[in-house]
Amino acid sequence: MDVLANSYYVLRHGESRANVEHLIVSDSENGILDSYGLTDKGKQQAQQAATHLKETLDKDWSEKYNKEMVTLVASPFSRARETAEIIATQLQFQVIVDPLLRERYFGRFNMTRDENYAVVWDADKQMDAMDPDWDVESVQDTLKRALQVIHRCEQTSKGHIYVLVSHGDVLQILRTYFAGVALENHRSLPYLGNAQLECLYIAKH
Repeated sequence: MDVLANSYYVLRHGESRANVEHLIVSDSENGILDSYGLTDKGKQQAQQAATHLKETLDKDWSEKYNKEMVTLVASPFSRARETAEIIATQLQFQVIVDPLLRERYFGRFNMTRDENYAVVWDADKQMDAMDPDWDVESVQDTLKRALQVIHRCEQTSKGHIYVLVSHGDVLQILRTYFAGVALENHRSLPYLGNAQLECLYIAKH
């Protein structure tokens, strides 16, 4: 892992309508729809996440930061974008929407029951076991685009704090990479719950 000039936190979206309907919504066409946005509970979770984020930044930075130093980078999917917007409104942070943080695409399992996540995750463990007919985005490709977001941030700023607001698999795979764990074992890390925040990397300050 290279030394980074900025600090990064990850935050999974709040509870969505797809979550409560036990539905995999992983394509952009459906993912951006308001009908798959946050539930009322998800909106409350986002508000609570804002409070937790402020407390975390105060602790990690000994209050030596200002709102201009913090940017939320969000997936365009409604559930993530709404989460970021609620937090940004509460804390007066900037929000950038980046399509590279969209949900991992689950191919033939898109718009099916969420029990099919386990089918893909089992195939992930074996790396070469993914059936190409499934048309599922690979772990490697998911990581590649998530790292592109960080690379772009590194090119444009120094000493900044970025909060990546995205989805379970995208953030799980990114956290696995930063932890130095083999990508096929991404499910071995504790999974982020709805609106859960975690520090990914803190630059020297």
